Amino acid sequence: MVTELISVLFISLSSQTDRGLILRLDSDYESYNFVSDTGRDINCKRYIGNDTPVDYPSASNYLSATKVGNPSFNYNCHSFAWRYKGNLNNIDSTTNCVIDDETQFLGNPEYSGTFCYYEHIYDEIYPSSFPFYFPILQGDIIVYIKNDIIGDFIEEGNAHSAYVITPSTSFASIVVRSKWGKYGTYEHNALDCPYYNPQIIYGNTIYPERQISVFRLMHYYGYSYINPYLHNKHSICCTTVSENEAHRFGDSNGHLICLDCLYDTGIILYNTEDPSL
Repeated sequence: MVTELISVLFISLSSQTDRGLILRLDSDYESYNFVSDTGRDINCKRYIGNDTPVDYPSASNYLSATKVGNPSFNYNCHSFAWRYKGNLNNIDSTTNCVIDDETQFLGNPEYSGTFCYYEHIYDEIYPSSFPFYFPILQGDIIVYIKNDIIGDFIEEGNAHSAYVITPSTSFASIVVRSKWGKYGTYEHNALDCPYYNPQIIYGNTIYPERQISVFRLMHYYGYSYINPYLHNKHSICCTTVSENEAHRFGDSNGHLICLDCLYDTGIILYNTEDPSL
C-alpha cells in the first residue's frame, strides 16, 4: 500500500514537469508592455527563439480533451484567456504574448478611462464542493490556483487559466477552452486536464485537490447612471450580444441587473419582502 501511495505522488510530481509550465529559457523571450482592454498596463514576453513546438505527449490521458489549436511558444494559457478572450479567431501570425501573472488584469473598477473590469465570482474554492451561489457563465475565466505542496514551475501568477465555453450546474461538466503551456489549445471538461490535481494521500498527510477561482468581465458601474434600463455594450464587455447592440436592464430579486449578462448594478429597486415599496 505504501508503495502504491508513493507511486501516486511520484506520478503527480513527474507529470508537472511535462506540462509546459516552463515555456522557455529567459533568453528566448524579451519583455514588453501593452495596455489591456480594462485600461491596465500589462507586462508580458515576446518569443524570439527559433524552436519548433510539439504536441502535448500525454493528451490522450484526458478523455474529454479535443485539440482545437496548434502548439505555440507565442502565447500561453493566461494570454489566451485574458487577452485573447479564449477566441482562436483572435490568434494569428502576429500573436506573440506570454503572460506569467494574470493578476495584472485585476484592479479598481473605477480605473480612469475604463468601461469594464474583472470581478471575483468565486475565490479559491474546491471543485468537489463547488457551491454554485452564482451560475457560471460563458466567458468566465477559471483560474487553477498555484499549489506549492504538489509543486508547480511558475514563478508568478497561478498555474492555469481556462475560458468557459459551455457552462453547467456541475463543475466537472463545465467545458472550457485553454492553452496547455507551450503545447496546443484544447477544449475539455474543467477537471479533465493536466492542471487539476485530485486529492492525494501520502502517509498521514492529505494533499487537497487544486482549488480554483472564477473571474468575470463586468460592466463599469457608470453605465447605470447613463440610462438605468438600457445601454450599449463596450466592445469587450458582455460577449453575449454584438457590439453596440442594446442590452436590457431589469429586475432580479429587487436588484437592477443586466438581463443579457446578469451584471448586478448594486442598485436596489425594492425590498424583496415587499415589492410595493
